[in-house]
Amino acid sequence: MKTRNLIVFTGILMLFFGSCKPIYQCGQPAPDKNLLLSKRVKAVITERDDLCKTLELRDGEIVSLKENIEDLKENISNLNQSITDIEKKYNELSGEKLSESEQFNLALKQKSEELKEKERILAEREKTLNELRQVIARQDSITNRLNNVLRDALLGFKSDEL
Repeated sequence: MKTRNLIVFTGILMLFFGSCKPIYQCGQPAPDKNLLLSKRVKAVITERDDLCKTLELRDGEIVSLKENIEDLKENISNLNQSITDIEKKYNELSGEKLSESEQFNLALKQKSEELKEKERILAEREKTLNELRQVIARQDSITNRLNNVLRDALLGFKSDEL
């Protein structure tokens, strides 16, 4: 019974020490000699080493991606600032063009009003001119009738009667 207990105790100790402490930590070089390791344990250790290498690669990728993200954020910030500056310049130029346009519109309105006023004056003058022509034509016709009446009257007289 003693030997049996001793064998069980020794087995438990071997399991205890073998299962609690890793053979070597992730990232450390593999020891040259592996004592009393089964194929399954070696396969697990190899898989763990592969996972550790993959993890290191992924950590490196994450760091480079974070740097890229920071660079892109800075580029975005610069582009946003450029957009803001361009919009500001556009608004200033459009304001200037708008005020020029408003000035042109105001000048056009004034010229249109002047033109309408001059057209009104011209229409009044044409109306007056036509009235004067009618008056002159009427007076001419009256004068011509008078001349005709006088001529006819004078023709009825003999030259010594005059």
